[in-house]
Amino acid sequence: MYRILVVDDEGLELNGLRIILQKEFGDEISIETAASGRIAIEVFETFRPEIILMDIQMPGINGLDAIKEIRKDHSSGKFLMLTAYDNFEYVQKALSIGVSGYLTKPINRQQLVTEIRSLMAEIDKEKSQRREDLMLRERLDAAIPMLEAGFIYSILLHQDWMSVTSNYMRLLGVEKTHGYFIVADYNIDDNPDSSVELVGYSGKIKALYKELFRDCVSQQMGKRELTAVLVNEPQDEYAARLQIINRVSELQERLEKILGISIEIGIGSIMPICQLADSYTQAVAAIGEKSGSVAHFSDLPIGKHWEEGYPQDEEYAIYDAAEAGDAELALKYAEGFFGWMEYYHSDDFSDVKLKALELVLRVDYLMFHTGGRTYHFMDRHGYLETLNGMNSMDELKSWFLSKLSESMMKNIEEKEEASVSSMEQARLYIEQHYMENITLNDISEMVYISPYYFSKLFKEKTGRNFIEYLTGTRMEHAKRLLETTEQSVKEICVSVGYSDPNYFSRSFKKYEGMTPGEYRERKA
Repeated sequence: MYRILVVDDEGLELNGLRIILQKEFGDEISIETAASGRIAIEVFETFRPEIILMDIQMPGINGLDAIKEIRKDHSSGKFLMLTAYDNFEYVQKALSIGVSGYLTKPINRQQLVTEIRSLMAEIDKEKSQRREDLMLRERLDAAIPMLEAGFIYSILLHQDWMSVTSNYMRLLGVEKTHGYFIVADYNIDDNPDSSVELVGYSGKIKALYKELFRDCVSQQMGKRELTAVLVNEPQDEYAARLQIINRVSELQERLEKILGISIEIGIGSIMPICQLADSYTQAVAAIGEKSGSVAHFSDLPIGKHWEEGYPQDEEYAIYDAAEAGDAELALKYAEGFFGWMEYYHSDDFSDVKLKALELVLRVDYLMFHTGGRTYHFMDRHGYLETLNGMNSMDELKSWFLSKLSESMMKNIEEKEEASVSSMEQARLYIEQHYMENITLNDISEMVYISPYYFSKLFKEKTGRNFIEYLTGTRMEHAKRLLETTEQSVKEICVSVGYSDPNYFSRSFKKYEGMTPGEYRERKA
């Protein structure tokens, strides 16, 4: 039911409009009337009309002023101006404060009904949009905890930054380059009811984190809360650290007040997002070092530090590029890192050898854990003997870069071989079972790959999706039978996996550009 308020200081006009509206719309509407702008404002407070027909020229508070006053509390109301004069100035002012349209007196019945119907349609559309927006928000609110959990797990499980973690950030609407971890341990043994309270207060706890840290993603794991706070790289690391400690101290105080238990919190260092797993490790280590309070990893003697001038960023960049599968970029950083060793440690050849070996083994370890590789114990056979026999930086550099390249390329090749092998199995299966009712799920299960990834990989390797490939296989066999046998079209239809001859004929024509009968005649 639509609520309509009619405002006019002329009694006859007011009653006439009421009668017209009641006759035309009946039970669709509920009507209230007002004889002045002041009364209209008062009626609005209790009636809350969706459509307001407002006379402009009234004594006291005129129509325009009444509309302005009502607009303060009812921005979505639909106003229709009623005027005895087709005055451009009035119309212009009315439109400027959100009036939907105007009617000149005497009111034309059909025009009035048309305008009201149009406003009703607008109201329905807006209500529908609000419902859709609320449903979408509800779904998003339900999905966000899952996205946040996925983001946290992608970091802790060292999943590929470029293809996994960055996608979670995009879905969560976060655009930051760095971050740090806060790990809070809830001492639920202090209070037998606290584990239940943790669940009951989870929404309030998350809201508190958001209030203090804004761009943060939290995940509760038992009695431990893991929070990744995402930020841009600070200009002053020390000042940023002090600010973080102050906020975390406030967090601890407020959480303890809410939950009635003691809480220990560890904070990791600010790092590029691709290295956030290290910040998590630091935060956990900080908890164990200083009980009953807030501890930042960098403040403790356990903190890791590099000698002045050591290119730790370049070293991490080698690992990050290797994990991302960018061998060219990894080798570029590796060459730069070796150049630093060569320049600053040319007299420490044995130590340069050890560092080169360390980097090669670390990249080899990363390549194995990114998947696609088969571990062989003897893969590093001869490394020590080869290094011990080297006498020049050039020789060592050549070995260093070639081993890094070999490790990364081997990873790419073995992944490619694995995917090619899966696709060959899939193609062979289609060739052997094309006449059966096979599905994408059947084949993806056979090669032990999820249907989503199999579909993507199959299209990438064959240039066609599964249905296109299966149809093509069936049609090629059908063509061969049409050329070499006397079987009827119906028999051939069944033998290549179709149950409906008409559908088979349509598919054949779409594939070959002619019907099966036309194809057989042409090949005869």
